[in-house]
Amino acid sequence: MKILFVEDDPLDMMAFKRFIKYNKSFKYEVEYSSEFEDAVYKIKNDSFSAVISDLHLSNRKAFDFFEYTDIPLIIVTGGGDEETAVKALKMGASDYIVKDVEGNYFKILEVTVDSALKNRNNEIELKEYKNNLENLVKIKSQQFLLEYSNRKKAENSLSEVQNKLKMAKNALILSMAELTESRDYETGSHIMRIREYSKVLSVMLKNENIFPGEIDDDFIENIHEVSILHDIGKVGIPDAILLKPSKLTPEEFEIIKTHTLIGGNTIKKVLIKYSDFSSMKMAYDITMYHHEKWNGNGYPEGLKGKEIPLCARIVTCADIFDALANKRIYKDAFSLEKVEKIMDEESGVTLDPDIYRVFRNNIEKFINILNSFI
Repeated sequence: MKILFVEDDPLDMMAFKRFIKYNKSFKYEVEYSSEFEDAVYKIKNDSFSAVISDLHLSNRKAFDFFEYTDIPLIIVTGGGDEETAVKALKMGASDYIVKDVEGNYFKILEVTVDSALKNRNNEIELKEYKNNLENLVKIKSQQFLLEYSNRKKAENSLSEVQNKLKMAKNALILSMAELTESRDYETGSHIMRIREYSKVLSVMLKNENIFPGEIDDDFIENIHEVSILHDIGKVGIPDAILLKPSKLTPEEFEIIKTHTLIGGNTIKKVLIKYSDFSSMKMAYDITMYHHEKWNGNGYPEGLKGKEIPLCARIVTCADIFDALANKRIYKDAFSLEKVEKIMDEESGVTLDPDIYRVFRNNIEKFINILNSFI
């Protein structure tokens, strides 16, 4: 595979060429360009897997390449340019790398390109899943219409279609969830734990009749099915931010927050095409609103109290417990005593106090689920 390296600083270009010359293990073929117009010409007349470009190119910026191509673009920026780099990410850049005087940033280029290409393949794969599901619906609908003249046969066929559609829907949900998991390596079995916490907590709330008429068997089946999609929007967050081991800047945190909108819009597209999938409405509510807070200080819409969908409030409780009790790239796992103390303080602030009371009274069952995935 071939990449295009665009750099108008002669010294930086020379340094990169020297790095490539003495690093025979670098697996990508590299084409070079020192001018924006020349780079555009090469993009139009050759096939590249990715473009790595300095942010500032004479009178142009690297994100101007979006006018000519949609292949992955990785921005190389000097110190102090992070705000502009974040702007480029919002416009669609795959990632950004900060230059250092010693040129050590060259060493992570290969991994960064690998990640950008993997993310692009994930996007293509997700589109294919959607297309396959749509084709299956069309095929099975046509088969059903052809067999409608025989009522008994039609009934059997309809049942078969529904079963196969359910299987296809479940396959789509699991595939979408796996895309999320593939982006965040240290979360381990996070999404599988979330679905178990959410189901068990929903059953407890039903048994205690905390929310009369709101939680039935379908609700419990649906939350077990789709809660694993709560962070699907993270497929749209660059690795430089998603996997950053240190504290995020305010600009980077604003980008992280967009994962709820990205996920919500992804689910909405599925919901528009397949409105009969009742669980996808719940998936939308969970994906959009699992970072809302009981006191109204959450995001993306600042919903308060029971304005927040019940399914999202349940997943919020499960998500916070799992995040605190497990190691993340930016922190170690907290002790269970510390987890309980933090969650006690968040009751009525972030967490629905009725939901948390049931969770707290049965916390040993959730600890057992946590331990079963270790």
